[in-house]
Amino acid sequence: VANVSHELRTPLSAVMGALETLADADQDDETRARFLELAMRNAARLKAIVNDLLDLSALEAQDEGLPLELLSLGEPLRAAASALSGAAQKKGVQLELVVGGTGPVLVRGHAQRLEQTFTNLIANAIQYTPAGGRVTASMRVDADEARVEVADTGIGIPAAALPRVFERFYRVDRGRGRDSGGTGLGLALVKHVALAHGGQVDV
Repeated sequence: VANVSHELRTPLSAVMGALETLADADQDDETRARFLELAMRNAARLKAIVNDLLDLSALEAQDEGLPLELLSLGEPLRAAASALSGAAQKKGVQLELVVGGTGPVLVRGHAQRLEQTFTNLIANAIQYTPAGGRVTASMRVDADEARVEVADTGIGIPAAALPRVFERFYRVDRGRGRDSGGTGLGLALVKHVALAHGGQVDV
């Protein structure tokens, strides 16, 4: 509760401050437009945090696990990469998809949750990779496991922070993560989806 309250307080304060400014009838149009945009951006951030919290809650509440069906693992991975290709191009980051093997990799999975997971990982990689860098999403089969990897040429994570990156609201650089619009819950969701599939995630 303390962590959630802390994360909600900043955007909520920004929204309230913007609304107080907008309520002042003496403000000019340019100032009003600027504070309206500030309120909308922070309201969107509040919504994103609440949505991610609801997703985590839903995953944890499914005692019998996710409803899984036989699917091709490459499909949600391709969908995630395709959805983020524009963001990568806009930032000047090369996004590469490598799907090895001769045929589809069939697993028992939940397509929507897997796509959400791959989207979170690829979006993180793009976000922290400078222009001119490369993000690679790949898939392969190791023995009886299907493995999906997202690698990038970005700024990296200090070794001391690696054990904590899948914790809720943990950020290697708190200011940087919040400024970029992240909720601090993306990697926690990735971990829960992996566990719900009987899998694991590491970095």
